[in-house]
Amino acid sequence: MPQTCPGEREMDFARPTKKMPTLNEVIRLIAQRGGFLARKGDGEPGAKTLWLGLQEIAIFVEGARYAREFSEVGTCVKWDAPKRIHTH
Repeated sequence: MPQTCPGEREMDFARPTKKMPTLNEVIRLIAQRGGFLARKGDGEPGAKTLWLGLQEIAIFVEGARYAREFSEVGTCVKWDAPKRIHTH
């Protein structure tokens, strides 16, 4: 059985979503990372929740880059880089 990190989740990156999210959906998803609750009567997210959400995403991206760089050292991070298609 492969070793896993605590809190690790299975993610399927191979299957694309059926449709591209709208700009408003993406903004609300970012704001939710910053604490926006997205309830029915909440209205639109403000600048602070968007800023906090973008900070969370930036931290995640930095961690993913760090994990990719050191994944050969024997960490519990599994990263299968997308296969590149060479067309000539």
